[in-house]
Amino acid sequence: MEDVSERLLTSFDVTQEELDSFFNEGGELKLKNKLESGKDQFYLLHRFSVTSEEEQIGFGLLIQDITKEVEIDTLKDNLISLTSHEFKTPITTIKGSVETLLRNDVDWEPEFKQELLEGVLEDIERIQQLVNDWMDISKIESGTMYIEPRQIHADKVIQESIDRIPPVLQEDATFQFHNEVEGKAVFYADKERVQQVLLNLFTNALRYNDAVHKEVEIILRKNEEYIIISVSDNGIGIDEKHIERIFNRFYQVDVTATRRSGGTGLGLAIVQGVMEAHQGKINVESSVDTGSTFTLYFPHVGKEVNK
Repeated sequence: MEDVSERLLTSFDVTQEELDSFFNEGGELKLKNKLESGKDQFYLLHRFSVTSEEEQIGFGLLIQDITKEVEIDTLKDNLISLTSHEFKTPITTIKGSVETLLRNDVDWEPEFKQELLEGVLEDIERIQQLVNDWMDISKIESGTMYIEPRQIHADKVIQESIDRIPPVLQEDATFQFHNEVEGKAVFYADKERVQQVLLNLFTNALRYNDAVHKEVEIILRKNEEYIIISVSDNGIGIDEKHIERIFNRFYQVDVTATRRSGGTGLGLAIVQGVMEAHQGKINVESSVDTGSTFTLYFPHVGKEVNK
């Protein structure tokens, strides 16, 4: 028993008092182990009797890996929390605008009505985006993120993605696109998903940016294996300790900035999921108060992409 206790104390985040209580009273004990990568793993320790000819001769221990179950429970809890937080503001705004327009005792000016309706439309689009994000992360988690690859032109999809950025975000911002590819830069990918990835990186570069004049630089390159797109900004940057976790779902580096701009913490997790579905990859380099560079690697034309 001393050896068993020592092994458990060494391998898991548990105290001697918790083990003593478990061995004396039985039942179950939840254990946690932190990997070198920083990720937590969870286990459930069960105790069962061992008998011989109806006589108890001892007991055994069963350790069950429940990491996936804990992650699913956490996902559900986070979704509930995000639902209440992210939906509350747009729904409240929509309700207020509609109640205002329904008042019979006031004759509103057409310009004012138009302003309220435009605000309602923006809030509805925000809710729709939240639902789409949650559907995407659900597909990624379940392994059903399918893509429909076809031949697309990298330079065109980049320019079209820039054009789709909301005008309000483009205020006091400059985009510089440098195409360093000689000839045509074509590759097989799902155009809508590629634009989704680029638009996410572009909007992040603008939202998490306190510079008086925001600058975003996009560089298109290629090598024998990949079409390479890098997106650099002069924003707030990311501390090195956060770099490896920014692609985790719900992870938010700067709570203040996130609250200011809104967000679920799902954007980069979806970006990584889309890149993996294309058999590609994404890298990031960043310095606090200097800016960040996200680099996308899409398989080249000749590389097979699985649907």
